[in-house]
Amino acid sequence: MKNEQGFTLIELLLVMILIGTIISISFTVYTFGNKAFRVSKQRSILQTQVTNVARFITNELRNASENGLDILESPLLELEDDFQYIFLKDNIIYHHNEKTRAVTSRVIENIFFKVVEHDKVFILAFEIDGFDGKNSFTIQSQVLLNNVSKFNLTEGKTGIKYQKVHW
Repeated sequence: MKNEQGFTLIELLLVMILIGTIISISFTVYTFGNKAFRVSKQRSILQTQVTNVARFITNELRNASENGLDILESPLLELEDDFQYIFLKDNIIYHHNEKTRAVTSRVIENIFFKVVEHDKVFILAFEIDGFDGKNSFTIQSQVLLNNVSKFNLTEGKTGIKYQKVHW
């Protein structure tokens, strides 16, 4: 009897099928993981932009003067030099302080401001809706208006005009 070495055709086919199955499963897992990462990254970018603009609004308005503080209900036609503005135009939040600059990219669908009185203090409540084409994110926040002692309670969807207190 001869001692034949090597593999039979069936053994080679089984190994090739096994390797093909392993590669197919690996590719599927990689593709799924990569897609999940991209979706998660897009969602994170949107949430970061909306959260950062909420933080920006809070920091800007916390010490706003009651002189000239106004919630805007219609689109801005002309910006007054003595005031600062935070407003929504073409799905971008802008800040105007001598010059206008974008605070976000084109991801903000809506912004809503409302001033409420609570225990003889005024609070600016706001809501920001972000949407990047696939993901949506909404944040609601409130700011204690430290320097406001009187205000006509109002609400609006365009922006806010204010002056900062200079110490």
